[in-house]
Amino acid sequence: MAMFQAVVFKLNEKKYGVDIGFVNSIEKEQKVIKVPNSSTSIKGIVNLRGEVIPVIDLKDKFGLDYEPGENTEMIIVNHGDGKLGLEVDIVNEIHNIDADDIVDLPIIAKGDGVEYFERVAKDKEDLIIMVNPDKLLSDAEADSAAAIVESTSAE
Repeated sequence: MAMFQAVVFKLNEKKYGVDIGFVNSIEKEQKVIKVPNSSTSIKGIVNLRGEVIPVIDLKDKFGLDYEPGENTEMIIVNHGDGKLGLEVDIVNEIHNIDADDIVDLPIIAKGDGVEYFERVAKDKEDLIIMVNPDKLLSDAEADSAAAIVESTSAE
């Protein structure tokens, strides 16, 4: 029985996951510096151990209502040639999932602009929507994130 490992996190009490192969680190609340005129999903940037990393507000990206929590956490994922911070309410766990319990998201649940939702994991009576970080940013958002990092690193 093949196992799949996912970092499971919550946004507004709903479970999501990302393949652990994408994950670089999990960080507690970080000071995010807003960048004027950037994409609405790009919350800003963080300086993490000397590296400037763009941060995505997943609630905004996913069109979720903003429900303030006490703290947030950040999952740092590898994205293209760099890294990307995913702001989440809380990281639940690293979850071992039987590979047979990972299925494609039903075609009827897929919509335009949500290519980053490809699969869903069955977890007892619950479902975990899996996020593909490689498809999380549109071309314009990726260009904006790269420009932000480049301009900040040059200073």
